[in-house]
Amino acid sequence: MLVCELAEHGGHGEHGGHGERADDAHAALVRPLPIPHPGSLWARWRDGCDPEELVMLADCNASNGAPPGMDDTCFLPLGHAGRCSFEIDYP
Repeated sequence: MLVCELAEHGGHGEHGGHGERADDAHAALVRPLPIPHPGSLWARWRDGCDPEELVMLADCNASNGAPPGMDDTCFLPLGHAGRCSFEIDYP
């Protein structure tokens, strides 16, 4: 069973500014892409539906700004709505 990893969802129309759909679709990380690819593979679906698509999306890579060893980088897609992954309390 997939669990949505987005804290908030878009709602800005069919496409966001970074090549991804910025709508109410849920998203779950499938796997990071091997270097040198700058992103990850994501499954996307809507409420009550099975996953509809697999998409390659660039990573956000925002940092929490903590000192080295305590720092964390956002693994959500570039241009995601809402908080970064290091700000979300995942169940």
